Amino acid sequence: MENWLLGVVSEELSKLIVGFRKEQVTASLLTGKGEITDVELNVSAFNHIVRREVPFVELESVHVTRLAFNVTSFANINRAPIEIIIDEVHAKLVEPLEYKRSDWDGYDIAEYVAKAAQHPPYGLFDRIGDNITLDIGRVHFTFQPMGKFKTRRPGPWTPPALTCSMHNLRYVSVDEYGEEGTPEAVWRHNGRRRRK
Repeated sequence: MENWLLGVVSEELSKLIVGFRKEQVTASLLTGKGEITDVELNVSAFNHIVRREVPFVELESVHVTRLAFNVTSFANINRAPIEIIIDEVHAKLVEPLEYKRSDWDGYDIAEYVAKAAQHPPYGLFDRIGDNITLDIGRVHFTFQPMGKFKTRRPGPWTPPALTCSMHNLRYVSVDEYGEEGTPEAVWRHNGRRRRK
């Protein structure tokens, strides 16, 4: 069973990771722990999602040194804490050549905010997502704007790149007081928020 599941997961990972090899993954369903090392993401698989949310950014390359996970119980995954630990992420972002800066009027912004605020009912995947704790040791990204000439050929017309490093990032779900809470408190808070 474990080999079959790892085969299915490996098949999906090969779509998301450039040059994926099964040796990069160590996982055990019995312990609920796994790790994948030295990963270069297939950015074309992620760019359509990024462009929908941030139209002036396109991923050029993303490298993850180590991604580890710990699931305390697969049998009770909707209640079990899930820990994801990432050592380092190195990302290069560029301005898409086809991006045209536009001025949004007040109606466009209000429509975008209203659409983003609509949520489907609180369900199983929301509960699983609320159980996730994400720890990232270091994120280093570089953003290269194209300037007014919109060319990838570097020269004196190319604006300087923006480089940013962030250390020790942590994502947790919170209760109604903004504190890291028990799964029940987080579900109660998020379920109530979705019903409004």
